[in-house]
Amino acid sequence: MGDFDKQNSFLYGQIKCFAPKRRMVAIPGESRRQYSFAFYAFYVKDSNGVDIRVCKAAFLSAFGLQNSRGRVNNIMTQTTRGDGTPKAD
Repeated sequence: MGDFDKQNSFLYGQIKCFAPKRRMVAIPGESRRQYSFAFYAFYVKDSNGVDIRVCKAAFLSAFGLQNSRGRVNNIMTQTTRGDGTPKAD
């Protein structure tokens, strides 16, 4: 894929965000955090087209991305906001 926006759309579909199952706070209602980066799931497709959950480091390595560039973090932020599609470049 040569188009940056198409690449982002593909990556957007491979990252899923989940709400935490449990929250541990001293005072109920004090936590402002709705999502945590630990609750992101990164997926790559195997040869049969089945999604396999991988860690962030493996995801970055599989697609030749760098964590320092912030591209994946921007997509993760858009996912938590509930945007249906990634923002165009």
